[in-house]
Amino acid sequence: MFPLKSEELFAAAAEHQKFAQAATTAMNSQQQGWDAVFAGSLSGPGFDAGQRTLGTLVANYASQAQKSADLAQVLYQTGLAQRDIEKAAERVRQGAKSLLSAALHRGTILGDKAIDSLPICYQILMFLHGISLILDK
Repeated sequence: MFPLKSEELFAAAAEHQKFAQAATTAMNSQQQGWDAVFAGSLSGPGFDAGQRTLGTLVANYASQAQKSADLAQVLYQTGLAQRDIEKAAERVRQGAKSLLSAALHRGTILGDKAIDSLPICYQILMFLHGISLILDK
């Protein structure tokens, strides 16, 4: 029904979160070394250009770490929502099976009012099927 299971989304979120934490730790540990090098003990146009280049690289690295952290959060929230949809879909599937089974034994298990609810269950199943088609694209 879904391209990825909620467990797979949670696992992907955890991996992105690990990367973001590792990247942040690496940048923080290197920060002291950079501060010592760029403390003003060196100067000149070449040094200034190198310092700007390194600053750009660090900014890009930090940006990627932040994107990974943001993606981890989105994947986690998507996993939570999908898990709820999976549970609801399973309940609807079980209910539809029960109603179908009961409808096959008309009069012995279900009355006419319960059988009248079958079209509603069918519409719910079609709605869930439509959502799954959208998610598959």
